[in-house]
Amino acid sequence: MAGIAVREAERGSPDANIANVWDGIWWAVTTVTTVGYGDYYPTTPLGRLIAVGLMLIGIALIGVVTGSIATWFVEKLEGTEEAVDAAIEEAGAVTDAKLAEVLVELREVPRLLEEGRSVAGSSG
Repeated sequence: MAGIAVREAERGSPDANIANVWDGIWWAVTTVTTVGYGDYYPTTPLGRLIAVGLMLIGIALIGVVTGSIATWFVEKLEGTEEAVDAAIEEAGAVTDAKLAEVLVELREVPRLLEEGRSVAGSSG
């Protein structure tokens, strides 16, 4: 729409370099995507006003797309963070249980050593 509008605004201007609708569409696409080759540009006040509007729309569009992508990544990372936290909690619980088993066995060591001394002393 902006390409057609700027073409109409430029029609009849001796300095216009947007000569047809396709030039206007090319100008609009390169402007809204912020590529801005500079091969076509509006020369009339109305054409430049349309250009300013299109530039603002282009910046807003890029901002919305970038924001949407960033939000998607943040949501994916939040899910990953929750999964990692759950895995750490589970690993901690398993580790605590294993440590409790080892502690029980370690507490038995003095008794087993004493029994071993008793058996060794009685057989000698």
